[in-house]
Amino acid sequence: MMRRLLLALVLALFVLPFAFLPALSLAGQWRYPDLLPLEWTLSLWTGATGRHWAADAATSLALALPVACASTAAGFISARFLAWHPKRR
Repeated sequence: MMRRLLLALVLALFVLPFAFLPALSLAGQWRYPDLLPLEWTLSLWTGATGRHWAADAATSLALALPVACASTAAGFISARFLAWHPKRR
């Protein structure tokens, strides 16, 4: 019984953020004490397909590529140090 409860808690902790983000993108106004938004709208999605989508995509790539390269390099370097550490075994 305790194992199922723990599994449900862990599953909820991983699933709820992925359900929250689409709900947040569809919410019109969502103030603090409300459990659900006051209105649902597609205005944020229709604004994303505006005239400047190419510039927005370029900005996104310009931000994402250096971050991805830096994090990959940092992960590779730290993994290499951990793998070849003298006290590893």
